Amino acid sequence: MLVAAVVVLAVVVALLVLLVTGLLRSHADILRALHELGASLDDDGTAAPSRTARQLPPTFTGAAGRTAAAVVGSDPLGSPVATSVDGGRDTLLVFLSSGCTTCQPFWGALRGGEAGPADTNVLVVTRDPDEESTARIADLAGDRVPVVMSTQAWEDYEIPGSPHVVLVDGGTGTVRGEGAAGTWPQVLDLVGQARGDRAHARSWLPDPVTARDNADRIDAELAAHGIGDGHASLYPGRP
Repeated sequence: MLVAAVVVLAVVVALLVLLVTGLLRSHADILRALHELGASLDDDGTAAPSRTARQLPPTFTGAAGRTAAAVVGSDPLGSPVATSVDGGRDTLLVFLSSGCTTCQPFWGALRGGEAGPADTNVLVVTRDPDEESTARIADLAGDRVPVVMSTQAWEDYEIPGSPHVVLVDGGTGTVRGEGAAGTWPQVLDLVGQARGDRAHARSWLPDPVTARDNADRIDAELAAHGIGDGHASLYPGRP
């Protein structure tokens, strides 16, 4: 009788081991799938709306040219804040949360005093206090990082998740570009690229002071249509 009980117990233990092993393997598969999809897990084990730095493409995309909205909300201490983004200087809006793993390097860089883009106001935007811990946000921001807690701004700019950055042209009050990057240096590179593209585009426009058109642009357009120096269409009165 005792031998039979021992055999039954051994079988039950073996089945339990197989069951636990299967559960662990399934959990590992799920974690691997989440990682491949770009999701990470917060400390409480829930999926965070973020992607790993490896999968964050350092490119600006999005609806460039659309009108940018003022950022209205409160600071981590509860004081109301309203920030205009069309005051002449460009503004880099950095949308972060306290929980996402890929946001932590951004918080650390900004809190540590790493320089932002030249001639640019940097503003971190989180969700409202009822969706974020004000104490946690205050701790992450420290004394250096300006923060506005505003879910409305996330909706105005249609932010898909964090981290996400939006560059606003202060002169026109329009979005120059938006997207994601894995590190703060990548964000600086993106801003530099966007400004380089803007400068290149402006170099082809008429001079804003003299209203004279750009000769290089005109020559390039004519050449694209097969019209070069001495072409008859340039001298309509010549026989």
